[in-house]
Amino acid sequence: MASEAGARLVLTAIRETGASDADRSRLMAIILNRASDDARQTLEALMSNTEWKDDFIESHVKIGVEQGTANAKAQGILDAMDTRGLRPTEDQRAKVTAAAGIAQLDRWFKLALTADTADDVFRDPSSD
Repeated sequence: MASEAGARLVLTAIRETGASDADRSRLMAIILNRASDDARQTLEALMSNTEWKDDFIESHVKIGVEQGTANAKAQGILDAMDTRGLRPTEDQRAKVTAAAGIAQLDRWFKLALTADTADDVFRDPSSD
């Protein structure tokens, strides 16, 4: 069985990196992916403890919800464009799926509902 003391050292080191919640979440995901079954179970048990819960579990949930929202909005944009026959290019599709900002995705969604062409959806408003 993996050492609880070792797991505590790992969690403490991650917490004290000063990294953002997103970066700590990514780091924890990598560690959990690479850890043995015993070590993963020990880490997960500690992370569910109230001492670590705020640092890891809740940030994972928050990041997961935000990413899920962005993914759903991106899919909605592409679905609206496809349904309306706007035929976005592969580059435009990649731009939508890579977008990180919810505000940008909301803007593109509204445009996807009314635009005459796929290019109109992505036109920079400052160039008008």
